[in-house]
Amino acid sequence: MFLIQKNSDVLAGKDDDHKMIVWNLEKARQADDDGVVDQRKCDRTMIFDVVCNPYDTLAACSMVTVGKRHLWFWDVDSSGKLQRKKCATEETWFSVDFIGKGSVDQSPHNGDTGKGYAVTGAVTTGVVMVWSADSHKPLSKVGLEVGHKLITVKSCMIADRGFVMTGDDQGHVQVWSADSLTEKASESLVKLDVSQVITEDGSAGFGLWGGDGRPQDYGAAVRSLAMRQTEHGDHKNFCILIATGSNQVIEACFENFEKGSTCLSSQLITQGHSSKNYDSEGKKANPAGELWGLATHPSKAVFATAGDDAVLRLWGLDQKCVLGSLAITTKSGDRMGARACAFRGETASEVALGLRSGEVLVVASEHKGENGYLLSVKAKPDKIRSREITVIRYSRDGSLLAAGSKENKIDIYRVCENAAPEYVHVATCEGHSGAVAHLDWDETGMWIQSVD
Repeated sequence: MFLIQKNSDVLAGKDDDHKMIVWNLEKARQADDDGVVDQRKCDRTMIFDVVCNPYDTLAACSMVTVGKRHLWFWDVDSSGKLQRKKCATEETWFSVDFIGKGSVDQSPHNGDTGKGYAVTGAVTTGVVMVWSADSHKPLSKVGLEVGHKLITVKSCMIADRGFVMTGDDQGHVQVWSADSLTEKASESLVKLDVSQVITEDGSAGFGLWGGDGRPQDYGAAVRSLAMRQTEHGDHKNFCILIATGSNQVIEACFENFEKGSTCLSSQLITQGHSSKNYDSEGKKANPAGELWGLATHPSKAVFATAGDDAVLRLWGLDQKCVLGSLAITTKSGDRMGARACAFRGETASEVALGLRSGEVLVVASEHKGENGYLLSVKAKPDKIRSREITVIRYSRDGSLLAAGSKENKIDIYRVCENAAPEYVHVATCEGHSGAVAHLDWDETGMWIQSVD
């Protein structure tokens, strides 16, 4: 992690020694000088965040590093030498930021001289702690809801008021007055659930809504936060930008940040597939998930994607954004990654998915005009295979569906309109010596060619 302040460059390393290194940038630009002024080893625990203190006018540069049982304050003196102060802690601090003297009550706290306050967030216990940058002692702490893990802390100054934003692993964002955080008891001004800020009228863009009419947040942990103030005529709104672990960026706007303030409007800026990996048993696994399924609409500038993150997405080539999305689940309700997808027929009102569990899932896509597509599960045919489906294709007229698998077989389903069940297994093609890699139909729907 790099930080630049006052013509110095600071590196907080993630190597085994977790070194803090200070360079003089002017010297580093000279060919015969590497510019290193000083370096010190941290302990062997992981460092998750490092932030410079913009409110310390005495040291050449001061900062704080946080990590696993790690909270250290650092000063760089006028000669570039590093001085450190380790704070005893058993917490795992994931994020840190500073609030300044001007953003809180002007009365001194524990003999502070005005270097500001470090605000840290504990990922394990969901505790927000305020520390004096002078004495390096804790001043106060507040806790989130029981069971929530804190992911990020971000401070800002708007209209001469200091605020601190927090985000947790459940997709909840809270805004606190920086003034109140230094007190022993504090309550947040605003509480926001990411899954509820997207409105169904389409003003938030496309793609977060499922067939049951509820928002699809896909377990979107809050990874990063930012705040800005916008002007609409004579009115000024406060807007929060929220980046999630599911690769969504969402903007939520408020008229002000007072106790009980509610969201005026929201907007989904962008979204995409994430690195989540749901394996063949529906459990999250490592390494990071991959994107496998890709299918183009037969007549529109639309394509479908699906992968290990267990989300089907429809994309618009003209709009360059997601037009609809749906969480992929099995008959038992488990989240499940997909390895193949295909549109049905010329209308392409259905999308078939081949899952890692060996199941086939059929999704109905209803076009909502400017509001994109509304996706819902239409059919879950009986499970035939226990290993993943590797390729899936409809016949040209959409009356038959072929699904190849890692069991070296191709299963054929007949589509029965307005009947129960709608998808009936009618045949199995055998003879491959390996997983079926590709297949397609001829124009008559009488022949299939396939390779392994």
